[in-house]
Order: sequence, then C-alpha cells, then structure tokens
Amino acid sequence: MSIEKDLGEFDRISHFFAPLAQGRKGAFSLTDDGALIDDVPRDGSMVATMDTLVEGVHFLTASPPETVARKLIGVNLSDLAAMGARPHSCLLSLALPRNIDDSWLASFAGTLRTMQDEFSFAVIGGDTVATPGPLTVTLSALGHIAAPGRVLRRSAARPSHGVCVSGTIGDGALGLIAARGGLTELDGNDRAYLIDRYNHPRPRIGLGRVLANLAPETVGGVCDISDGLLADLGHIGEQSGVRFDIDATRIPLSPATRHALDRDPSLIETVLGGGDDYELVFTLGDTSPGFIEKIIAAGQVDVHVIGHADATPKANDDGIPLVSARDERGERITVIHPGYSHF
Repeated sequence: MSIEKDLGEFDRISHFFAPLAQGRKGAFSLTDDGALIDDVPRDGSMVATMDTLVEGVHFLTASPPETVARKLIGVNLSDLAAMGARPHSCLLSLALPRNIDDSWLASFAGTLRTMQDEFSFAVIGGDTVATPGPLTVTLSALGHIAAPGRVLRRSAARPSHGVCVSGTIGDGALGLIAARGGLTELDGNDRAYLIDRYNHPRPRIGLGRVLANLAPETVGGVCDISDGLLADLGHIGEQSGVRFDIDATRIPLSPATRHALDRDPSLIETVLGGGDDYELVFTLGDTSPGFIEKIIAAGQVDVHVIGHADATPKANDDGIPLVSARDERGERITVIHPGYSHF
C-alpha cells in the first residue's frame, strides 16, 4: 500500500500498528475495544509496567522515529528485566502533534517490529490522540514470570550481600551531554558511542531471567538503573533496610566514559547519579569469581562486583547516606544530585 497523503486515525491503526499484533488472536487485529490475554502459561505470574516519554524531557526534540521507538521499548523492557520477567505483550499510546506524519509513523512502527522480533512480544492494543503539545509516547509492557515466587524485588538485599552491576555505567548521562553539544574535547567516535548509549537502551532481559532462576537465598535486591546508580541502589536500600558502600574504582566504565573522566574528573558525579544507563544493579549472597563468571556466561553481559551491603539504623538518622561511593583513597565522594527526579 502506497501512501499519497496522511491517513486518518483508524486507517493509521490498521496500516501501521495492526500488523504488530499478528499472531495474537486475542488482539483482534486492533479492531475491538480491548484485547484478550489468553495465552499465558498456567504457572507463574504476570508483571506489568509503564513508562511515558515526553519530547524534550526524555528524548531530544526532533529525534528520529527510530530513536523514539527504541528508547520507548528499551526503558520499558528494562523494568521487566529488573523483575526477572520475559516480555509478553504491550499497550501503546501516542499523543501526536501535527508535525508527525505518516512517513514518521512508518519508520516508528518499523522499528517496533524489529524490536518485537528481537524480544518476542506483540503490540495488542493502545490509543492514538492528537495534541498541541510535545510528542508523548507511552508503553504499558506485560511480562511473564516462569514460576511463582521467582519475581525479583528491590526488598531482598541483605547485609552480607555484595553489590553488582551489569554492563558499563555513566554512558547514558554523558551521552545526553554530548547530544546537547557538550564534551567537545572527546573525539568523534567517543561522542557517537555515548550518544548511541543514551538514545538506545539495551534491556538486560537475559540477565534478569538468569537472576530469577537463582536460589532465593542467593539473589537479593534488584533494580534497573534509570535515575542513577546511587539513587536506584538507594531504592534497594530503602526497601531492604540496608546501607551500601561502593568502591568507585570498581565501577565498570566504557573507554569513552574513561576518556571523558580523564579530561574532567568532576564528571564522576554525572557517572554516579546521571541515570539513563538501563543496566541492572543487584545484590548477591555469593560474589566469588567463579559464580560471577557463570552469571556472565548465562546472561551474556558483563557483571562486576562494586561494593557490599551493611546493616543500617532503622530510621537512618545518623547522617550517613544509604549509598556511599568512595574514591581510590577510600574517601567518600560528595554527590549533590545522586539521581534524576521529575519533581
């Protein structure tokens, strides 16, 4: 079907988004008021999450549709990864300003199809509206937990646990700075790498599934790093009643981030609290090298031990933060903004 002029609302749904529901009979080709979810395995549980991305807040103004789609899917599936869930389906809501045409929607839907194929989920419903404001995209993602009691939570960290992270930390936050025209002292390859990491999160679904299959006494609190390493580890601390001590020299960094820190050491605050990493931070009862290597092999992503958990006073009224990061001299690093907050 060729498009000579922009389609109306229902033709857009039929042309761009109904193909994303193929294979899910309960979606009714997006022609009904709702969808049936009748292909859920009998055992286990469903996990639901939702994220909204606003142009100029979560992605840059005039970002290409491929970037918007990849980020929308990436941040939602990262939440599923943090719960140990396998992606199942999603509901998509789009608030479209007038400058969004059918060509934009075609590219957006094409990228959604690519990510569906990669992560094995389907769009089963949603909504589209016009808006005079910025482009706003929302996804509600559903995932499946294979067995009862295997869901990962933030509340299971213990004082004896080690703290681990996947991938590399700080790339997303530095990528935003680069995308806004900063970090000009870096070479083009480093800037391009960081911008790509900001624009295109890599949800660690495989690692989440590996952690969910560990013995409950081995795996502890888990959270995806969206707001910042210190802030999101602090969420685990709050829910688990523990405090964390982090060795900043052990935090895994990409070559591009190392180059940025070499030129401006003060960027360590951005690395620790900038967010947009969409890696997993989690605690384990066993952090022996052999055990970590098994997790790396099964999850297909690097994992590093960066610190440990300690008991914390119930009221946390001694003035010591829930998460302390220390430099190579063992001194606490002062971080004014440990994480992103909308309000």
